[in-house]
Amino acid sequence: MVSNKELQQNHAIAYFAGGCFWCVESDLQKLPKVIDVMSGYMGGSEQNPSYYDVASGQTGHRESVAVVYNPDETS
Repeated sequence: MVSNKELQQNHAIAYFAGGCFWCVESDLQKLPKVIDVMSGYMGGSEQNPSYYDVASGQTGHRESVAVVYNPDETS
């Protein structure tokens, strides 16, 4: 995954939470002009939770996807 420090000047990151992150990740990877897509968790109270921790609903995290793209080429 491209970090904020490594982003090229013309790249941006959008974050989406849409239920199962694997499904969202798969669909976004198919879009033209998408540079990178990475699943993970946002929010929550626990550092480095496991998938099972998050799925249990106890950590407050949400499954999410980060999408790196060039806003000059796609929206």
